[in-house]
Amino acid sequence: TSVRALDKLREDGVVRAVGLSNVTLTQLEQALELAPIAAVEIELHPWKLDGIRSGLVDACARRGIRVLAHRPLGGPPGARRALRDPVIAEIAERLGASPAEIVIAWLRSLSPAIVPIPGATRVATATSAARAARVELDDDARTALAARFLVVGDALPGVAPRLVGGE
Repeated sequence: TSVRALDKLREDGVVRAVGLSNVTLTQLEQALELAPIAAVEIELHPWKLDGIRSGLVDACARRGIRVLAHRPLGGPPGARRALRDPVIAEIAERLGASPAEIVIAWLRSLSPAIVPIPGATRVATATSAARAARVELDDDARTALAARFLVVGDALPGVAPRLVGGE
């Protein structure tokens, strides 16, 4: 019902595009039967990768749908966790970036569809988020982060993880 109503608004020129929030792959596919979808917003960070593991991000990328990754650091607790994570810290030091910048850069590197949207509340945080857009992770960094966080599932395009075990 909501998607039909949003599509009517799009057809009437009231809105330019339709976006969805916190949907599953099945829900996205159902919505696509009713309307073109321009963006999907999901919580996505190293400790919550459901959108990747479920195939939602890949499905969006194949269809040209943007994935707006809200809470890309996992909120304040996740930001503190990133500061303490030895893999993130080593990469941050080696590349001259902050742990938060590494996390945001890694999310961006997982798919061209992913657009991290950190909720910066301070100037320093906003500046750091902008710097993260310029951080380029090397193959060693992507491999280490994939091994650390993507321990189940298939390798992602452009990522060469050393996957260990299964779920």
